[in-house]
Amino acid sequence: MRWFRQPAESGDPMGRGRLNPEFPVVQGRFEPGGPWSFTLPGAFNVRVDPGNTMVVWRPGVTVFLTIWNPSPDVSGRDVIRQVDGPSPVRPGREQIEEVEEGGIVRLAFRNDLVHEGGPLRVLALVTGPGGHAELTVCFDDEADASAAWSIVRSVRQDVQDEEAH
Repeated sequence: MRWFRQPAESGDPMGRGRLNPEFPVVQGRFEPGGPWSFTLPGAFNVRVDPGNTMVVWRPGVTVFLTIWNPSPDVSGRDVIRQVDGPSPVRPGREQIEEVEEGGIVRLAFRNDLVHEGGPLRVLALVTGPGGHAELTVCFDDEADASAAWSIVRSVRQDVQDEEAH
């Protein structure tokens, strides 16, 4: 993860020049806390809102992230079913992905009907031994859909590093 006090280049196509100078800037592998990390495609601002929701954004793409403590003796798939219900298939959900890899389980889907007329969205629930993370990645333009999916698919949990500290 790299932090900047000011945007490095005003003409950067990844939005670095349009970021808010009042907030920290992050890019690359970002570690929001605990064992969690994800990779950002370019430079983004970051802040924590009331209620401990982390917001990571650049013009056109916004990530809302909430991290929860682990549920003892509950599998990742069970946590997903407790939070999301028995089946991920619902009206308005598209591109549903449910993947188990690297010790985590990820349920992600596109849902543009959450608020009709609002931003396009990819929502994800990622679980593992270190807890679970809920992400909503909003984007204004279809051209940013790949950035939204790359963020969701890059979520990792490194419990070994967390236990070593």
